[in-house]
Formats: sequence, C-alpha cells, structure tokens
Amino acid sequence: MDGVALSRKSDITGDITHLIDEKYVVERRCVFCRQVRPLAELVRTARVKDEAVFDPRGRAQGRGAYICRDAKCIEGAKRTRALERSLKCRVGEDIYNEILKGVC
Repeated sequence: MDGVALSRKSDITGDITHLIDEKYVVERRCVFCRQVRPLAELVRTARVKDEAVFDPRGRAQGRGAYICRDAKCIEGAKRTRALERSLKCRVGEDIYNEILKGVC
C-alpha cells in the first residue's frame, strides 16, 4: 500500500460513530399537519379488507395512516378527509369518535 497509511482505527469509522451510539427512534408523518413525529406521539388507523379500523396498538395488518394525538389534528383530518385519502377507503364517523375517545 504505497502512499496510503491510516494513522489510527478511528480514521475509518470516526465520522459515523455518532450515528451508531444514538438510539434509533421510529418516526412517521401525520396525515393532517404533515409533521414528522416519533411513533409514540401518533395514533394509527389501518385499512383492513377495504374497511378503516382504529389501531391503538399499531399492529393491524394492512395499509396504515398516522395522525397526531391532538383533537385539532383529528378534527382537521375529518374535515379535510385526510385519512380517507391516505387509506384510500371510506372512514366513518364512528372511527373518528373511537380515535377521539382513545386519545383524549
């Protein structure tokens, strides 16, 4: 290896060690306010067999959409049909009531 010498091991990995040491936090985007937030600050709804369901545990199979745990975002998503567009299916009034009851 002519002309190439590494003075220490950190020359190879020194610039990425800060990424390895930090804890990885899963983030998702709210369908209404479009803010990226940690998963714990959001609530999930899912489309299961062409039907929207409230998914408080975040484990249901199918297409999912996330919304902030804030009454303003939930009401705004209802008004603008943001959940319907994300899930690509009809979201009934009962789903919004269930989300509000589960969150607030």
